[in-house]
Amino acid sequence: MTTIIPTTAGNGRTLRLCVRPLQVVLQTVRDCETGRIPRYLHLDTHRHTYDEIANRIPEDPDKEHKWPSLNASRYSHWLPSLMTDPSNLEWHLFKLKKDIIGEIKEAYRHWEYVHELNEQHVIRVMELFPRSALGLSLHDFFNRGIGWFCRLDLASPTDGIDGDLPITSQRELVKRLCTSGKTMDALCIDRKKTKLFLVPFDHEMSSSFEFRAFCPPLSGHVAAISQRRWLDPYPTAPLTS
Repeated sequence: MTTIIPTTAGNGRTLRLCVRPLQVVLQTVRDCETGRIPRYLHLDTHRHTYDEIANRIPEDPDKEHKWPSLNASRYSHWLPSLMTDPSNLEWHLFKLKKDIIGEIKEAYRHWEYVHELNEQHVIRVMELFPRSALGLSLHDFFNRGIGWFCRLDLASPTDGIDGDLPITSQRELVKRLCTSGKTMDALCIDRKKTKLFLVPFDHEMSSSFEFRAFCPPLSGHVAAISQRRWLDPYPTAPLTS
């Protein structure tokens, strides 16, 4: 049974907070693992059909339902807002051009084939790495004794070598990029010029506590909030949590 809790969202609007019993979540996971139902079907709400959406929010001449473009998820769109917190003012932009993009792709192909980086590829990518938009070299960043979080405009290379750790050297950054499938996907979309961002690493960040807000177009208000990885806390949390 689902418990629905009305919650004030500001401007006179309300949200419905849906609380699922832990037993339901665990049973759904077990059913998915045995193939009885599609993965997380009972708890997943993002795969609505066009008809389901149109029945709830009819189209009109000024409002057409379209598949969202990748531009909506670009880090460059959201970074200025994310950095408004006084503790997060520092961030740096690099623009990767065609030559270094091609070298990273070549290094990844070698990595994918033999699961080992070619040292000549690593050196070449390091040599080609551009200065930041402010004219700073990578040496200026990694000479300060702090770790960095790397994000491409369309993806984070967290699937690369030591992807969950802060980056503390130019070599670590290059190795992360050259062993990441997510990086390859992003580079194949942004073929000519890819934006790369470095942000001071936040050890308090955890995807288990990350939430996403859903805002219908035109209305400008929050319609729903969802935990990004809703299952993460449960393996270590007590049953009463």
